[in-house]
Amino acid sequence: MIVGLCRQPFADIRQAGLEVMAVLASQVWGQEYISSYPGLIEFLLDRNIESFKECKEAKYEVVKQLVEAEQDIFDANTMQRFREFVNQGPHYVDINTEVAIEGGP
Repeated sequence: MIVGLCRQPFADIRQAGLEVMAVLASQVWGQEYISSYPGLIEFLLDRNIESFKECKEAKYEVVKQLVEAEQDIFDANTMQRFREFVNQGPHYVDINTEVAIEGGP
């Protein structure tokens, strides 16, 4: 149910769901729930979903709590992705630079 709230199109509902999830992420049983819920880790690490500042910050708080998780709940690769997410900050935007070259005869 909480995950469903986090995926709502309304920012205030989504933010509230993410704030509850941040509290869950601070508990061992909540971390176990997050690790076993299909697609939830990918959802939390996907920065392209959130467009509102408050929701980005709430999602960041969830991942920040997960960085402090028990070491045996998440695999090493996932923990590294969590740490990278936190190090980049809540408002990080991945910029892909493309250079167009005009071809000539």
